[in-house]
Amino acid sequence: MRKADREVKDRNDVFEIVKKGRICHLCINDDVYPYIVPLNYGYEVIGGCYEKFIDCILDIEGAIKYVKEKGFTEIVLEGHSYGCNKVVYYYNKKKDERIKKIVLLAPCD
Repeated sequence: MRKADREVKDRNDVFEIVKKGRICHLCINDDVYPYIVPLNYGYEVIGGCYEKFIDCILDIEGAIKYVKEKGFTEIVLEGHSYGCNKVVYYYNKKKDERIKKIVLLAPCD
């Protein structure tokens, strides 16, 4: 944090700040330039501990559908930490031929 006096450490305070937001940014890289899509969104705190892991299939399918509608033809799935498990789970369950590469960043056990 560059300005310690502005740092927000309490998780509930972070959620309150995010709740006030009106836009979420979906960032995609088209292999040359980043492609950033501002989206209106509703926010709900769910947290990983309350998440049904198998629902990641629906999340990833939705993201793939969205980028395909935007004209992207090659898809690279990238997961970080626990997201690595989700990417591998999705790919093994779906055998989706649209996925050209998988990138796993700091996978967890």
